[in-house]
Amino acid sequence: YKMVKSLTQWVTLKEVQDENYLQRLLEKLILEMNTKTNLVARVSQESFKRMPEVVELVEKKLGQLTNIRVEMDLDQEGPGIILESDNGIIDGSIKAQMASLDRIFESVARDE
Repeated sequence: YKMVKSLTQWVTLKEVQDENYLQRLLEKLILEMNTKTNLVARVSQESFKRMPEVVELVEKKLGQLTNIRVEMDLDQEGPGIILESDNGIIDGSIKAQMASLDRIFESVARDE
């Protein structure tokens, strides 16, 4: 399990390094959130400068995002997005993704 877990984390981190990662992540989070209005996207300082371009590309694909605000989250490290809307909050930060992987593998290990 440890080897598969490490490999899964490595693949996830490899994907994060892709230049289109933020765009794909924002698209996925918006679709999961099931709304394109009144959004707050919290991103790391490093990702903040790329977000106008990312939002523009996502709008071309999904349609206009009404009332979207991008905020810098100094507590976030690396690429990732915490998306908030009237429907709730989805944590797409790297830290949350790795914690989710840990829980999945811990659950599998307990079932054996």
